[in-house]
Amino acid sequence: MNNRVLDDIHSKFVDINKELFNLWRVEVLFSWRWWLNLALTIIPWIIWMRYRRREDTIRMLFTAFVIAVVTDFLDIIGISYGLWHYDWTLLPLFPIYIPWNFSLFPVLIMFMFQTMPKVSPIIKALGFGGFSGYLMEPVFSKIGMYHNIRWSCFKSFIIYVPLYLFFFWVYKQTEKCKI
Repeated sequence: MNNRVLDDIHSKFVDINKELFNLWRVEVLFSWRWWLNLALTIIPWIIWMRYRRREDTIRMLFTAFVIAVVTDFLDIIGISYGLWHYDWTLLPLFPIYIPWNFSLFPVLIMFMFQTMPKVSPIIKALGFGGFSGYLMEPVFSKIGMYHNIRWSCFKSFIIYVPLYLFFFWVYKQTEKCKI
């Protein structure tokens, strides 16, 4: 393989990032959507700090870290393959949706772990998948934050349900480790 081809592609990538940064700086930074993203990144954690079960803090934070890594990975795949994209990002050089991956998703899941412990994880997973796929994604699409190009609420639902169950499994495994 010719390194010159890779250098040319990398150069185009750098130029596109510069163009995106300038657009973000002029159009996105300090817009109402940017402030909303900032609030959606910070406020859920403030609420979680207030209402979490103190004895489970380390386990929850570890699980939240796993949630963030997995959702980032999946987001990058979806964005890279042109399945969806975000127009109003919190930071310019990250195409992922930071409020969802680092705040809304992990905090909502952590609260679901703590509430109604007698409810089956499968029921919670179905509720989470329905809420996230059929309510949150359309709302964010309606306000112009999220654009699904070749994706659907149903596909999200199908992915969110096993994801919730996987994260629940991770959380339960930390119980055995005495974290």
